[in-house]
Amino acid sequence: YVNRLPCSATTDMVSKPEPLVYPNPTTAGGNISISTPLVQLPVLMDLSGREIAILFKNPSQNASYTLPNSLTPGLYVLRLNTSQGILDHHLVVE
Repeated sequence: YVNRLPCSATTDMVSKPEPLVYPNPTTAGGNISISTPLVQLPVLMDLSGREIAILFKNPSQNASYTLPNSLTPGLYVLRLNTSQGILDHHLVVE
């Protein structure tokens, strides 16, 4: 019971492992590394959900992705499609 109301755990309430994205904050044109294995390329979105870019792997490093040079400083959402589902992660660009 929570606040005298019955409750039950659902799969939505089970926490998913938080991916490690670094460096965060980062800079436009820089590379970020993502610790969680992905099943699709990561998508960078603005806070309204508009797709800004699909990030491509840096060929010289396995889990490294290159950010567009055209990014303006601000807060973005990095959508990660993993084997455990879709995870949204905030990314700060300075």
